Amino acid sequence: MDSESLNPKDVNRTMTFLMQIFLGAVLLIKATDSVLNLFPVESYAPEAQALITSFEGLPLLKSTIFGLHVVLGTLLIFNLFVPFTLFMTLPLMGFAFLFELSYGAFLMPQILTAAALAVSVALFYMHGKFFKTFLHVQLLADIHRPQTASPEVLDLEELKERAPEKYKKVKALNIKQIS
Repeated sequence: MDSESLNPKDVNRTMTFLMQIFLGAVLLIKATDSVLNLFPVESYAPEAQALITSFEGLPLLKSTIFGLHVVLGTLLIFNLFVPFTLFMTLPLMGFAFLFELSYGAFLMPQILTAAALAVSVALFYMHGKFFKTFLHVQLLADIHRPQTASPEVLDLEELKERAPEKYKKVKALNIKQIS
């Protein structure tokens, strides 16, 4: 093999894309399960059965959850709006994992959900550069905002005057102005 075929950036992109496809497929399987009952309701604990059957009386909620799974799964598979999709998917997978762990009797949905949660966390970490920018700016804004004030945009000139050492840290992040 030549060195061009094993470029680390290409391998990283390929692995990221394969993980996105896996996570999208899991979301689509979960959506299909909500319609076709691939994993029977009777296999869950009585408390979970009551919750699942209560969704039958709430068609709007059931269709919203179904639609959310389909849209997020499709966006991941087609590599569209990935950071936003991951931001929405991570809490869903966390809840699904806790639900399956607490009430599930079948091993397959538990393993599938655990793997999907692990992939969600890994993808969130891989796209961390995107989230890091927003988190740093928000954390710095929280430091200089009174507890009763509403969230606001961080004004760099004001930060430069009020806290020069924090201003230097923000400038070191090399954040471009968003307009």
